[in-house]
Amino acid sequence: MNTSATITRNLKTVAEFINQASVAHAGNLRGDSDNFSSIEISGAVLENKNLSRSEWNFSKIENVTFCGINLEGAEFKFTELSGVTFERCKLERADFDFCKMENVTFNECVLYSAGFDFASGNAAFNACQLEGAEFHHVSLKLAISNCSGEQAEFNYCPDLQLTAENCDFHSIEFCDTVINGTLKKCVLSNGDFSGSNGANALFDECRMRDINKSGAVGINADKDDEDDDDDFNFDFD
Repeated sequence: MNTSATITRNLKTVAEFINQASVAHAGNLRGDSDNFSSIEISGAVLENKNLSRSEWNFSKIENVTFCGINLEGAEFKFTELSGVTFERCKLERADFDFCKMENVTFNECVLYSAGFDFASGNAAFNACQLEGAEFHHVSLKLAISNCSGEQAEFNYCPDLQLTAENCDFHSIEFCDTVINGTLKKCVLSNGDFSGSNGANALFDECRMRDINKSGAVGINADKDDEDDDDDFNFDFD
């Protein structure tokens, strides 16, 4: 969906942006100061704020760093994110549906049940908690390292580009997805790969015991994956 022709954005200076974030009424009662929708901001660093349930829909955010921000339940739907870094942020149940991402990085963030449906572009996740996160219908190039992601979902993706290393994806879902890329030293046991195509994916030293491969092609467990030790010594604390 192309929204750029119909969106009128409010260009904010860095000082205006920081001031609004400082007075935002985060929490259950939203006010005007919590609404960052349809803004355009570039080149800011925002630190140690509580912006839970804030709204950022249809905005354009470039070269902005969010550091130690509580963005639980925040909405970034249809937002353009370019050169954006989330550092040690709380993003439980955050909504990134339909986001356009370019060089977006999440470092040591909590993303329980966050949504990325129909997102496009590229993003990296380093030492993040992705339990229950949903990546449905995405056109994303993803780099995921040292993350926990039990029951994360990557379903209905026609061209998922994924590089993952040293991740715990126990009970993950890759249903009706075309998987491209390399997963190395990842736990994928009890995963659901039904209807997916992994012919162009490499599963290198992954634990894939008890997976569902119904209707799938190119999903092959390691030949030595018969032992009971799913232990890559993950430590996500």
